[in-house]
Amino acid sequence: MKENRTEILMLKYISRSITPQEKQELLKLLQTNDDNQTIQRIIENDFIADNVIKSFDKDLALKRISYFITKRKRAKKLKKTLLTTVLPFAIIACVLIIVFQPFSLTKQSININQESITIVSSQGKQIQINDTDSETIFDENGQALAKVEDKTMTVDPSTTQMQLNKLIVPKGKTFSLVLSDGTKVFLNAQTSIEFPTSFQNLKNREVSITGEAYFEIQKSDKPFLVESKNAKVRVLGTKFLFSEYEKQNYTSLVLTHGKVEFSSTSQQDKKAEVTPGQKVSLENSTSKIQVENVNTRLYLGWISGELIFRNQSFDQIIKTLERSFNVEIVNQNKELANTVFTASFDNKTIQEIMTYFNEVFAIEYTIKNNKIIIK
Repeated sequence: MKENRTEILMLKYISRSITPQEKQELLKLLQTNDDNQTIQRIIENDFIADNVIKSFDKDLALKRISYFITKRKRAKKLKKTLLTTVLPFAIIACVLIIVFQPFSLTKQSININQESITIVSSQGKQIQINDTDSETIFDENGQALAKVEDKTMTVDPSTTQMQLNKLIVPKGKTFSLVLSDGTKVFLNAQTSIEFPTSFQNLKNREVSITGEAYFEIQKSDKPFLVESKNAKVRVLGTKFLFSEYEKQNYTSLVLTHGKVEFSSTSQQDKKAEVTPGQKVSLENSTSKIQVENVNTRLYLGWISGELIFRNQSFDQIIKTLERSFNVEIVNQNKELANTVFTASFDNKTIQEIMTYFNEVFAIEYTIKNNKIIIK
């Protein structure tokens, strides 16, 4: 009877229909079980975001954390039933968007190598950019190419000389670029973009990209083209996120404003028109295109320093963390690789994120030679 009451109150808490009196009752019920301390701490501090998922499948939630359940049982030799001991963890771990606050469980430090943002000129000259200071970038002829300020490089709009440049943003950093036509490009970590210094004498405004970037296209009669190895986007004035990392088997675009035409570079008849609130995905090996409606905010959090994971496997999360923080993560636990998580981290360090996974999901790790090793 007590177990059923705990489950009922937990479900009411998830749906935000729990009353203050019921919340206190739930806390008292959880206090009688040492294995519920983490959930109790989450509820007491109200770490869970207001925009939780409104519907869920309990069976699916349990399946998604089968690894977590097994690990908890082995570690603490629990003798309680799956329902009474694990269901609250399953609900918290697999269904909610958790707003993480720093824990103090682990004190291992992670040293991060800081690489420089680099611009490569049309003649091959490499210039390292200090994204924390203000400076002017000059080309080989001593002409001002761009100004850097507040982690943004603005190409001189008055230049008429067309030179092709490449901007490279390494792992662990993000950067912004304002092109000569006023188009703004927000570049995610491990991203490079090739762009001309001027569009004046060109038929189209065209750039090429590897990685991930959010574009705010300045309106013009000249079409704006974004090209990658596998896809091409044609627009006039719009805002969208484009993503194609190396060794990634798909290319995607998320549209927030305007309208775009998305096509495959290998099979140009494979194309799709995309409207705001939609995501188009291209399977690079087959050129198969799929369009779906999405919550665009989930894909743009990195621009403001937020990492949002919605139903993503741990392997996918590892790749994002490695790219975002310029660290190497070795996962030695194969059972964990395909476990699905939903979480949100707002301007957190890699240390805080790893501590969170350890505290809430019982994921064990060590640091060796500046590598994060998942056990």
